[in-house]
Amino acid sequence: AHKHLKRSSSSAETSSIINISATLQYGATWYQSHASAAKSAVDSLTRSLALEWGIHNIRVNGIAPGPIENTPGTTKLAPGISGDDVAEMVQEGIPLGRMGRSFDIG
Repeated sequence: AHKHLKRSSSSAETSSIINISATLQYGATWYQSHASAAKSAVDSLTRSLALEWGIHNIRVNGIAPGPIENTPGTTKLAPGISGDDVAEMVQEGIPLGRMGRSFDIG
């Protein structure tokens, strides 16, 4: 990818890569070690490529949306607990006071 992105970027233009991560790896979450490890790797790769490829006018950015309501991921946050109870627990730690909606990231 680097070869093609570098070629398409002149001094007046930049190429861009946007990696999508998550926020669950910032703390500890039960039964999510595999997902936390994968998302941590995405975060690290994003930072490293931004450092390495930035000198070639290739921007590498990452976004990490928090929990999104009514998605399979929210049911994995607390197995055996109802969706409404999970939402209530999660929302306490979100400044906006609610989980994200599909519209927010779509």
